[in-house]
Amino acid sequence: MLHSDFWVLLAMLIYFVVVLTIGFIYAKKSNQSTSNYFLGGRQLGPWLTALSAEASDMSGWLLMGLPGVAYFTGASDAMWTAIGLAIGTYVNWKIVAKRLRIYSEKAGDSITLPQYFANRFHDDRHIISTVAAIIIFLFFSIYVGSCFVTCGKLFSTLFGFDYATMMMLGAIIVFLYTFVGGYLSVCTTDLIQGTLMFFALAIVFIGSVANAGGVDNVVNVLRSIPGFLKSKLFLGIVIMVAASFILETVGFIVTALFVLFFYGLLLGEKNVVRLLIASVCITLVLYIVFSGMLSVNLPRGTIGFLRNFALWLESVVGAVKNIF
Repeated sequence: MLHSDFWVLLAMLIYFVVVLTIGFIYAKKSNQSTSNYFLGGRQLGPWLTALSAEASDMSGWLLMGLPGVAYFTGASDAMWTAIGLAIGTYVNWKIVAKRLRIYSEKAGDSITLPQYFANRFHDDRHIISTVAAIIIFLFFSIYVGSCFVTCGKLFSTLFGFDYATMMMLGAIIVFLYTFVGGYLSVCTTDLIQGTLMFFALAIVFIGSVANAGGVDNVVNVLRSIPGFLKSKLFLGIVIMVAASFILETVGFIVTALFVLFFYGLLLGEKNVVRLLIASVCITLVLYIVFSGMLSVNLPRGTIGFLRNFALWLESVVGAVKNIF
């Protein structure tokens, strides 16, 4: 056991040395200009960019978080996460990515999303860019934090190292090669990570099925876990289909409120009042940001009082924007 742990630990140390070396190799080229540092000079191909993006996205949560959710809450919750992510990723690359690549360059050679929004919508007061920056900072802080937690959990579980120490060490290594080497370093290390993740997942899946004695035995084992294969998939599909039918009639606000509320119930929230308040708050924030601040034409509905409420809300947001 000790001998096996030694080789695993050695492999991880070699990996850390490799990614740090890559960061220092690309340091000189990345620091030639701001565009080189943040975007690799816009010269990276689609395959490397895509693999880098997905390796960053499919990180610790895919290898540890998602299996943990499936084990503790059942396969349906994890399945919904995987389905939503797959659809969102496809739509992003199919519709958004190419357009954003072209127009970010036309919009003042924008480097970041907040800068692009400010240039694209002539946001002289920096309202849109500030909102975008806050959203990115808030949600990515949580996501990045979860990745560092994964690093700490991994070393703590496998080798008995101190959880907090390994979490900090992982953060330091990532910060070093990212800050020193910039986007070129990140893409190169992501290429290595993405390749390792792909083969690791394939080997684990094939090896697990073979060790269990075939797919039928795997299914039988999963069925023996209480509640693991319980399915909320059908109910979730019903909610989305219903939302698509009522969207144009009742408008975005009521539809979003409907989806958030019933998904909350579907996911097991028992406090109806708290769920309703949270759904209302999230819906209003989404409508204010996208319709009021970003000027996205969201459906207002055809029912009189609902349409009037949406128009009133937009006018309030417009008045606030004019004040600031």
